[in-house]
Amino acid sequence: MTGRERLLAAYARQPKDRVPWAPIVFKETISRYSAAEQGAGPIEFTKRIGADVLWRWGDFLKTRCDVACAERQDGDHKIREWETPAGTLREVRQGSRLVEHKLKSREDLAAYRYLVEHTRYEPNPGRYEEMLAFVGDGGMVAPHIGPSPVQRLVQMEAGVEGFAYLCADCPDEMDSLIDLMHQRDRARYRIAADTPAEVCILVENTSTLLISPAVYRRWSRQQIRDYCALIHEREKTAIVHMCGHVKDLLPDIAATGLDGVDCLTPPPTGNTTRDDAWGAMGPELIVHAVLDPSAWIHQSPDAVTAAMDRVLTPGLKDKNFILCTAGDGLPDIPRETWDVLADAWERFSAR
Repeated sequence: MTGRERLLAAYARQPKDRVPWAPIVFKETISRYSAAEQGAGPIEFTKRIGADVLWRWGDFLKTRCDVACAERQDGDHKIREWETPAGTLREVRQGSRLVEHKLKSREDLAAYRYLVEHTRYEPNPGRYEEMLAFVGDGGMVAPHIGPSPVQRLVQMEAGVEGFAYLCADCPDEMDSLIDLMHQRDRARYRIAADTPAEVCILVENTSTLLISPAVYRRWSRQQIRDYCALIHEREKTAIVHMCGHVKDLLPDIAATGLDGVDCLTPPPTGNTTRDDAWGAMGPELIVHAVLDPSAWIHQSPDAVTAAMDRVLTPGLKDKNFILCTAGDGLPDIPRETWDVLADAWERFSAR
């Protein structure tokens, strides 16, 4: 099978010649490798190590905002400000780290609501065909859709503490805002579903280290259900990226109707194994399971091989499983480690 055929079979829950291996490799991952590998790019790198390409494609849409954003640099701080009729929003980053969120108090909610109301989404025609031509028979291209409202607020707009305080101090306003954000998000989901891609991935980063099961049930469960329904209307596969502590959320996640979980992470980084997920949601669930980063990044070749042997167990080829090794935000993974992973996968596949 080609990488594309193998992944398509996995998503259709059909027989495969071997366990698919679809590592997450971005430009940052290979930024310290040879000039030739950097020049060829992450898709070609994935092919060269013999893995299957699941290219997570972010520019499937264009975002238009009628509110101007003013940017300026103050030392190592990048300051962004949005002037709206309802007030000014300010965000500060230090490098890639967000050090000041847009939403800091109740007074910011009206301005943020205005920003949401004046943001619209449009398709980016032709881009899928360009990406698929580059991926070729090596794999698939899947729209990578930014998070639903609660996760966006927690991770990007208010922070964990800020979100909790806003929910406590002004619950009705937060209910209204989150509902508005979700209604606007439905446009993003429709655009993703209308692409020729067979699989769509909603990037949630769900974790009970960020939200409680009660918060998930209050908002996210129904909103993820709506996402899945829109994807299923177009007869596509609905995958949700959840790479943290999700064990206590599994019954609620099952209620969303998703087809699969992306980057399910076992201990010690996460707290959920593939067997936990199958036990709670049934064997039809498609699982992209991460080889825990602590088990292979900066480990000896023998340790990496042993970790792969623990993950790639007999009978796994016949289950709805895709191995995922995530190196997307880590530029200092030793280059030879990828070859060790590839050798272990090849040996397992040849058994």
